[in-house]
Amino acid sequence: REYDDLLGGEGGLIEKFPDRFPKEHFTFENWVWAFTMLFSRAIRLRNLQVGERLAMVPYADLINHSAFSQAFIDARESGDWLFKDGNEEVILYADRGYRQMEQIYISYGQKSNAELLLLYGFA
Repeated sequence: REYDDLLGGEGGLIEKFPDRFPKEHFTFENWVWAFTMLFSRAIRLRNLQVGERLAMVPYADLINHSAFSQAFIDARESGDWLFKDGNEEVILYADRGYRQMEQIYISYGQKSNAELLLLYGFA
């Protein structure tokens, strides 16, 4: 339904702006792929200067899940505590000290195996 409302349906972007949204690229199959990538891999960054946003953070989706982890990923202004440079960076906040080469986990939240499979593709 979302695809038809936005892109493919009558009065959608494909019909209104065919030069910007060519039908051969903006297919339903590509929509499903893009939605799946965003839904299963996007990270909510809460501390951005512009407010909360979803972001695709390279490699962050490779961090394994543990329901018991308190580590998390967020954004912060880059620079040291005294001299901020106005840019932002994504950072992993660890929940404890880790040994070299020890795996770190983040929690995707308290979810059932069915929810983990549906949302992230594993259980």
